[in-house]
Amino acid sequence: MAHSEKMTQKSDYQLKWILANKLTYSENQIKAAFEELRRREEVNLKVEDIKNNFKKLWDSIYRFFK
Repeated sequence: MAHSEKMTQKSDYQLKWILANKLTYSENQIKAAFEELRRREEVNLKVEDIKNNFKKLWDSIYRFFK
């Protein structure tokens, strides 16, 4: 799992570079980069859901007091 830990410190651009240059990197590094990008995407989606739910809640409160 050492590769996974190192991947969390890399930017999205660096991770995509690893995937684009597969011949230069080991299979474990490629898998770790892919997994980290997927995990970041899942986190971004969760943040988006939270924002949307908060907006819905705010709209409900606004309508209630309107």
